[in-house]
Amino acid sequence: LGAYFVIHFLLTEISINGNQYLTENEIIALSGLQKNVNIFNYKIDEIEANLLKSNWIQDIKITRSLPDTFKIEISEYKPIFVIIHDNELYYLNNKAQFIDKVNKNKFISLPILYINNATNNEIKILPDFINELETTKFPYALSEISWININALYGFELFIESNNLTLQIDKQNYEQNIKNLISVIEDLKKRKEIRKVRKIRAAFNKVMIIKE
Repeated sequence: LGAYFVIHFLLTEISINGNQYLTENEIIALSGLQKNVNIFNYKIDEIEANLLKSNWIQDIKITRSLPDTFKIEISEYKPIFVIIHDNELYYLNNKAQFIDKVNKNKFISLPILYINNATNNEIKILPDFINELETTKFPYALSEISWININALYGFELFIESNNLTLQIDKQNYEQNIKNLISVIEDLKKRKEIRKVRKIRAAFNKVMIIKE
């Protein structure tokens, strides 16, 4: 019986789903799992603890499927920005928390975030501001934004390199400012004048346009 137990419950398959940023090899290495080891030698809570050491992993579900398989469901943090910190580039998630250092093997094109002159309160509302951009009909995807600067004077500054266009959104009542900005941009696009515009500022329930 002992020999049967050893031979027939060896780990031969590790099934991984849900990962977008971490590779399967990275996840297996983090988990501590090794094939051809008895499947009962591993405790699920220990595997979870190993994986949650990664800043990429938000949530995880692990199932032991007899006789020879572990199934790992991964939920990852989504990188939203790149930030310069101590002369290094790092990915930040949608809560403005550090995920990992940027390297050439895992390069994702994202807007650079500048927060040098930002207050803690301004940084705290950044996740909600980004969520507002993603859930409204904002005419530019995050991937189209070259950089975002939190500025004490102008609020949130966004630069759209493809249009050579700077957008300034005052942080006070930014939800309404975004809606006003969307309406103006849609109108400029309909009139085919957006290419002539270099800067649009939305503040105090007004929108100011600066052309070439």
